[in-house]
Amino acid sequence: MLFENFPKMQNEAIKKDISTEIEAKEKEKADIAKIENLNFLGTQDRMNLILTYWGEKPVSEIEMYYDEANPLLEPEEILRAKNNLETALDALGLKFKATQQEQIDEDGFEQKKFQFFVGKNEDNLKELEMAFLEQNNEKIGKLLGYPETAVKAFAQGIQQKNLFEMMLDEKEWWQNLSKTEKESLLQEGVLNFASFKFSKEHWKEELDIIRKWQMQIKEKAPQLYATIMQEKPLLAMTKKERRKWEKEQAEKQLQDIKEEMEKITSPLGKPLEKKIKKAVILLNAFGIRTSASCEGHLQKKQNLAQKQNIIAPYIVVRSKIAQAKNWEENEQLKERIKKQNAFFYAKTKRLLKLFYQDKKTPVKQKLLLKTIDSYGAFRLEGKIKNSSAQKQKEQLQRCQKEMGRFAAFLKKKYPAYLFYHSLED
Repeated sequence: MLFENFPKMQNEAIKKDISTEIEAKEKEKADIAKIENLNFLGTQDRMNLILTYWGEKPVSEIEMYYDEANPLLEPEEILRAKNNLETALDALGLKFKATQQEQIDEDGFEQKKFQFFVGKNEDNLKELEMAFLEQNNEKIGKLLGYPETAVKAFAQGIQQKNLFEMMLDEKEWWQNLSKTEKESLLQEGVLNFASFKFSKEHWKEELDIIRKWQMQIKEKAPQLYATIMQEKPLLAMTKKERRKWEKEQAEKQLQDIKEEMEKITSPLGKPLEKKIKKAVILLNAFGIRTSASCEGHLQKKQNLAQKQNIIAPYIVVRSKIAQAKNWEENEQLKERIKKQNAFFYAKTKRLLKLFYQDKKTPVKQKLLLKTIDSYGAFRLEGKIKNSSAQKQKEQLQRCQKEMGRFAAFLKKKYPAYLFYHSLED
């Protein structure tokens, strides 16, 4: 009787195993989709997380930054991203360790860095943390899953201070490839998945490892794969293509800043005024924090016998710390406010100098900087003299146009600032 039931029991066990396997595959598919949709992370971070999830890489490293010098970035944003990542990693069943570093830079701005080590094995996380503390580049590279040849070349180059002799000069390498080789690599898209520097001697083998990662992402995460494949590698772009790409990226960044700025209203609930909006947005894009603005107005006095009041276009620049409660009682905050305002003033002054250097603009038409308090807050403003109503109207229109021209100048300069941290072209 026992032996008669054995085939039935065996079939049930097989069915149970198959069901368990299907459930596991469905869970893996759902987990990968969760990683793909962590849009607050870059594509490289998401790719590395997926490869770590699948055991292809022992550990992934993810870094998040908050810099108070970015006037539109709130500290709550990076904390929210940090918490969201922790929640996601817990749900995925991945082990992680997060560390935090803070400092105040020389210009009085707070900076924070969150560093995540993510893996399936806690021992690997501890090893990577120790490797970073010891600045052991070889161990760091191995734990992050980079090819051994690239890791050894990089570590040796750092140790012997001849890094450029050990690592591949990718720009020169690309230029020396044949047209057929370039077209093949671009069509294949393998370079889009590179996340480490190639060694000079073993780049071909290292490229094969990236191909393996690429195929895994294609199979496991098709949505992320499609996103990564969209962009042309920067090293393969011509100078003209690079400029176009930078301009497009700058436009996207400015649109994001515009959307954030449009959420901000005056104490009376009024939005940014149309004739000053572009200049306000661009100044913030350059890391110059504005706190108030006016496009300029003509206002009649109550006494009709008197002339009109005129308000010239202006933008107030002031450290955000001045909004904190009781800041005047805190010497450290007062010092940081002075440093930040001085930083904003110097940068705005430099931009104005560049704006006017090739122009024969009359002095009376130039925009001015005027300090408005003992902590260095200031106004960027137009210049208007008392005169007849008609003259005042003409001066107001001229100042508004000058603000518009300055905004157009900043927009032209912005790609170089965004990608090269330069105020020059």
